[in-house]
Amino acid sequence: MKVLTIISIVFIPLSFLTRFSGMNFIFMLKFSNPIAYPILNIMIKIIRRLKFLFI
Repeated sequence: MKVLTIISIVFIPLSFLTRFSGMNFIFMLKFSNPIAYPILNIMIKIIRRLKFLFI
């Protein structure tokens, strides 16, 4: 059971990031601003850091 937990901890965030990076942002109205994608990346990094601080 511990092995499955470790594998899921590693691969679930990776699968989210690959799905998120594979999206087409050209047709999304909220991401028409050229600075929106870098801001979103910064927000994801902040959430990752906070997750490791509190867990």
